[in-house]
Amino acid sequence: MAISKAVKDTIDSVGKFTSVDMTYDPKWFINFMDEANCLPDHEIINRKLAEVLEPLDYKSIIELGCGTGNDVRYLLSIYPDVAEIVGVDLSEAMIAEANSRIIDGSRIRFEKGDGKHLHFEDNVFDGARAKLVLMHCDSIDATLSELIRVVKPNGKVAIFDHDFDGLLIDHSDVKLTREIVERLSNKAKNNWSGRQLFRRFLDHGLVNVTVEAISVNLTLGVLRSMILGQEDIAHLSKDEQAWWEELVIKNEKGLFFASFIGFLVVGTK
Repeated sequence: MAISKAVKDTIDSVGKFTSVDMTYDPKWFINFMDEANCLPDHEIINRKLAEVLEPLDYKSIIELGCGTGNDVRYLLSIYPDVAEIVGVDLSEAMIAEANSRIIDGSRIRFEKGDGKHLHFEDNVFDGARAKLVLMHCDSIDATLSELIRVVKPNGKVAIFDHDFDGLLIDHSDVKLTREIVERLSNKAKNNWSGRQLFRRFLDHGLVNVTVEAISVNLTLGVLRSMILGQEDIAHLSKDEQAWWEELVIKNEKGLFFASFIGFLVVGTK
């Protein structure tokens, strides 16, 4: 059934990734993902998420929260021996966009699905990946259980998630900066997902669990989208307008710095 515009949400931060189709403008999320995926540190994360699954002579991999399919296409470009990658996303808009970007679809399959209730049989995939997904899920444990269930014995599960309290911004107003970061963190469904992954992997019986901390250096545009979504800076308080103006000036002078800490965790079933 179509969703009435009257019940659709406005986009006030990146914390609405589990309700993309319930917003007025799903395309905003697609554009944000394209911008974020261009960050050099995201390229490093993609590469390392692939490396931790090696040797990648696998027949099949599941990518949960595939979004526009950027990571799926990247995997196929560097590992030609992988037979198939199945990308799953909760959003119909994301799946439609991912399918529209397929050039060679012989080894790619995108489909809509809920990570808490994957329709696949047990022990189907040789490896599983999820980047920036569990931090948005309604239930991390249920989603992680499903990922582990569909992976074959001795298969690997690799996940990267940010820790929202690990957003670092160089600004002269320390107090307001902390308030803004805390407000963003509180909007996230699972703001401490990154720091909890190691424990959760062990709790779910994965072995040989390793953790690597990776911080993503942000552009001013990505930071603004993360914190404000589509909100107009002109609608903010005078103090917060001045806060953003300082960042704009620093950016113009080449002095802007913000970084977002996350954790890449891999374990074996």
